[in-house]
Amino acid sequence: MKEQPKEITLCTLDVVLMPQGEIICLGKTVGWFKEFKDHLKPHVLFIDEHKEKHVALHKSLDLLVADMIANTNMLPSKTTVMQLMKWSNSQMDKPTEKKNAKV
Repeated sequence: MKEQPKEITLCTLDVVLMPQGEIICLGKTVGWFKEFKDHLKPHVLFIDEHKEKHVALHKSLDLLVADMIANTNMLPSKTTVMQLMKWSNSQMDKPTEKKNAKV
């Protein structure tokens, strides 16, 4: 969606359902399974779709890690996944301004 609609619009948003029942979206807890179980539908991928999605996710992860290194000098071998996720989440709220950034 490129622009905010001027009227009520039905949208979908991907979430992750964790084994303990936590529902996460964009790195934040948005609810729990017991509250939303009647509204959750599992997303089933076919093998080709799964491979495409997996490749795209790896590319995005590579970009995210490269951005983290460029902005923090933190090395992936010395950084936990949780540190990466917290840093990434903080960038959504207040992105680091890059000197001489090309947009």
